[in-house]
Amino acid sequence: MCFKYRMTKDSISRSNLFEQYLFARYITRQYSEGKVSEVEEAKAYVKKNLSDKNAKHYLKGNERFNNALNNLEEKQYIQFIANGIALLFTSKYYLDKIFRFVMVYLNS
Repeated sequence: MCFKYRMTKDSISRSNLFEQYLFARYITRQYSEGKVSEVEEAKAYVKKNLSDKNAKHYLKGNERFNNALNNLEEKQYIQFIANGIALLFTSKYYLDKIFRFVMVYLNS
């Protein structure tokens, strides 16, 4: 199943995408360890791991991933492969996000 979600360049969702990822990563890691996440600890984790450089790369990874999906939908297979390969070298955090989604899908 595929959902379409429109997000403009200046949307709030896009401007703090990496920050949202870090919060989700912290919360799910705590949950997998059987712990309840404390808000202040989550904020401290995000503050410690948040950087403009990583946020920029994460956003670029998101763009490449969405472009690859659009290429696949439009049957532009060479562009799909090019965006997929470029994504591998764009953001390790975005690759982690994709991996986590795949694992949730496979384990549900």
